[in-house]
Amino acid sequence: MLNAIASNLDVSVETVELFSLALVRILSMIYIMPFLASSSVIPNTVKIGLSFFLALIAYPQLPAVGFVIGNSPIFFFILVLEQVIIGLLIGFTCTYIFHFIAVGGFLISRDIGISMGGTSDPIQDESADELTVLLLLIFSLFFLVRGYHYYFIRVLLDSFQYIPLGHFNWDFLPVARVLCLMSAAAIVTGVKLAAPCMIALLMTTLGMALTARVMPQMNVWIVAVPLKVVIGIVILWESFPLMTMLFDDNFKQVLEGISYMLRNGATHG
Repeated sequence: MLNAIASNLDVSVETVELFSLALVRILSMIYIMPFLASSSVIPNTVKIGLSFFLALIAYPQLPAVGFVIGNSPIFFFILVLEQVIIGLLIGFTCTYIFHFIAVGGFLISRDIGISMGGTSDPIQDESADELTVLLLLIFSLFFLVRGYHYYFIRVLLDSFQYIPLGHFNWDFLPVARVLCLMSAAAIVTGVKLAAPCMIALLMTTLGMALTARVMPQMNVWIVAVPLKVVIGIVILWESFPLMTMLFDDNFKQVLEGISYMLRNGATHG
């Protein structure tokens, strides 16, 4: 098949093979990245077309390879598997930019008392409560307005310089280290995101409990539910400057994690 494509395009088989490997890495990352992972929002044809044009941009910048694929299907399959793993690792690490929002949104929804509802999250293509989806949509717009998506395109193109084709280091210890640290950071940052609302709602609950003790004839729990919703929304609104700071800090941590993974993801020598 590659021979037929090469003859039709009047290029060498090695050129088609190298372009195919670059396309596989880019396509693997595109299919799992935020915004693009949802098959209900972004059609597969759009993902394939975007990957193809990014591969056209990346191919002229590919470092020279010191091997010949030749007619070895097994070797070519190993290279394809290598590119799939690299693309999935980069794409999955990019999703950590929004993980802390899901954690913080769940904590806020639970304390307000609206976590029982559920809807579809178009960003991560999974179910979530309404407040979490709202926060994800708001910070997705913030992500696009700030131009952060260009950094991920740059990371994708630079990955071929850090990990050239055929030079993947199959030692997954650096990958495990990065993912563990980023998972812990997502939980901590999510708690920081929800901390103002959690503290305010805790004080509200304590105040309602004290009122119930002082005025037993008053059904404070009828008042507590709408009061917690109003207080939660007000505190959430006032906390947006803090949330944007946390988002920027988390974005820098994600870039550092990807950079560390790329630096340790290639064989040397």
